[in-house]
Formats: sequence, C-alpha cells, structure tokens
Amino acid sequence: MAELKTVRLQLPVRTEDLRGLEIGAVVYLSGRVFTAREGVYKRAVEDGAGMPADQDALGRVNFHCSPAASINSAGSSTVPVTAPTV
Repeated sequence: MAELKTVRLQLPVRTEDLRGLEIGAVVYLSGRVFTAREGVYKRAVEDGAGMPADQDALGRVNFHCSPAASINSAGSSTVPVTAPTV
C-alpha cells in the first residue's frame, strides 16, 4: 500500500499552498476553523441575518459538519469528535 502524502497548513492558508495539494492527501489545518451546517447558511444568506462575525474572525475555513463543540469554563471551545456531513 502506498503511503499517503501528508500536508500541514497554517491558517489563513496561502494560495500557493493550495495549488500544491493533491487528491488523496491527508491535510492537517492549524488555526481557526468555522463549523456550520445548512441551517446556518440559510439563516445567514437567505434570511439575511449575515454571518456571526467577519471573515477574519471566522478564520476563512468552513468545515461542514454536525455540531460537536463544547464551551469550556475559560470561554474557549473543545471539539473532541466531529462527523463530516455527506
């Protein structure tokens, strides 16, 4: 079995880094990632509510998955497990 190519990207990612990605590569992202599902997009776009923060605050990366984050007592969040939405 061939070894998978592994790529580590720091967010916000640079265009030249994206150009180097290959199908099948394992990609690790370091930085802020916004998670949401279709209800958020409907509310933000169709209902005109807008996003909860600007692009820089959201991190410019969206991982479409089921809600899984919990808020810690210090105000940070933890995402122990996620389930990508297909």
